Amino acid sequence: SSHFWLKTNPVPEFHRAAKRAMWARSSTQVIRPLIGAAGLVPVLHFNNKRGVVFNDGPQKQEEVMMFHIGTNNWQRQGEFAPGSGILHASFHQTFNSMPGVKCYSIYPSKMQTDPVPEPDYDPTFKIFKLNHDIPICESVSPNSSYRWHTMSNTEFAAYRKRLEDEVCVFMDEIEKREGKQFDYIISHHAFTNAMTGAQILERRQKEGNKKLRHFNFVHGTALKMYIKEKEGDPEYPMRFLTVSKEHGVFNGRDKCSGIWVNSRDYIDKFMDCFPTYPRSHAVYSQIGVNQKTFCPKDVTIETDLAKHLRDEDKSKLGGVKRVVTFVGKFADWKRLDAVLYAAAEYEKRHPDVATLIVGSGPQAAIEEYEGLAKKLGLKK
Repeated sequence: SSHFWLKTNPVPEFHRAAKRAMWARSSTQVIRPLIGAAGLVPVLHFNNKRGVVFNDGPQKQEEVMMFHIGTNNWQRQGEFAPGSGILHASFHQTFNSMPGVKCYSIYPSKMQTDPVPEPDYDPTFKIFKLNHDIPICESVSPNSSYRWHTMSNTEFAAYRKRLEDEVCVFMDEIEKREGKQFDYIISHHAFTNAMTGAQILERRQKEGNKKLRHFNFVHGTALKMYIKEKEGDPEYPMRFLTVSKEHGVFNGRDKCSGIWVNSRDYIDKFMDCFPTYPRSHAVYSQIGVNQKTFCPKDVTIETDLAKHLRDEDKSKLGGVKRVVTFVGKFADWKRLDAVLYAAAEYEKRHPDVATLIVGSGPQAAIEEYEGLAKKLGLKK
């Protein structure tokens, strides 16, 4: 390789709460830190009475209780987590650190076990236990090779029904303990969890919880799956976009009160897939980072960065004073190729700048990007 590649794939840490937060309320809940949770918080506002509660003045705040349905595992008990799992864990911990908010979650895992109750702590999350890898929307993933598209219709329906039932049982337990009903369901990814969230909404509203509302955080991979189905990609035969439309979760706001995305162009892509959903309730949410973690520290490139580099790359540190860093999975939509092409330009004018790549992916992708770095003649 002719540029830096890290031996490990670390994740960012915890983030400050947003100044104008979603669903603000007060709580004395004991918080337990989440191992590997990245701190990422959305700033999201719907100008709608039944959407987000604004917290701008001294008015009395009511308590809020929300439930998140995650798509991927969190990083705990030795299991590596993909970005969406880390983001979900961050939301969970951040909301629970906010006054007046209690957040509960469920996420899938084949490896992990439920947290253990303690005298001063009732667990706030639960594992949706699998006997197979976590299903994925993309064709390849470092975490799983079990694609939704390989499931039969019967298996897909059974997965959704079991998830719906387990979430409802967990919500029943929490509501009995808390003495109040949930205010919000948040589903992660605009696919299985969104349809499940809509089913839970309908079910619990029929049981009497008329205030309950469902929101969806779109993420990226499910949306890309829909787009590839529309484009006729042979690896993505038209199936799940049709299923989602026939279900109706995004046909209007009856089953999903609002969606948010973390990339501005996702709104247009989402609207292309679900044109009847009101654009006014599709929101771009900028994700922040913890500036106490991502800030200058008492370290140097020469003495500290070398500890994390592969042996064959350590000799390239000479004369390096600044570093451009990419962190992410080796997948075409992460645009690592764009970083490498840019490096070929700035290396010519800025010989003290190096390019640091943090991440991994399928062997074919590793060979592709390392080959591109060599082809471009990158030196640092």
